[in-house]
Amino acid sequence: KLATGTIGNVSSGAIDGYYTSDYKNYKLIVNNLRNSNASRQLYWRFRASNTSLTAGNYRFVENSNYNNSGNTSNTSSTKGWDANNFYNGWDLSTGSDRGMHFEMEIYDPQKTGTNKHMKFSYTQDVSDATYIVMGDGGGYYNGSSGAHSGIELFPQADNFASGDWYLYGIKG
Repeated sequence: KLATGTIGNVSSGAIDGYYTSDYKNYKLIVNNLRNSNASRQLYWRFRASNTSLTAGNYRFVENSNYNNSGNTSNTSSTKGWDANNFYNGWDLSTGSDRGMHFEMEIYDPQKTGTNKHMKFSYTQDVSDATYIVMGDGGGYYNGSSGAHSGIELFPQADNFASGDWYLYGIKG
């Protein structure tokens, strides 16, 4: 484990400056992530030199399965091409007994000359017990091919209410 942290009443959380030459890949785990207001999705961006990469160079796909209180289940997908961030397509909950659990694998972020790829999976209570959702996806940043330094998590709007994160290094 390289680092841990909490996410309080903030509009974004940067997990940055922990990548080292000792590790090739990284795993980020986020637990009990909640938003201050309903109807807000989780967004994230890569960072380079301690700055979020905001250009429209994110490409990704995500598939999810969900079930609601009426026991109606289905699948859905979210995708982006040249978007200005990644996102998962489902609203975060606000209740203190609910939340999102999110895991991301970040591949070789310090290598130069290549696009930076990631894969993610999650389970979450959506909009305060309206749905239970499980999803996974992946994508890459098609902009600068320089080394990356971290990741920024932020809600679609408003602030996060709570959450905690753990960053692990994986040797090549």
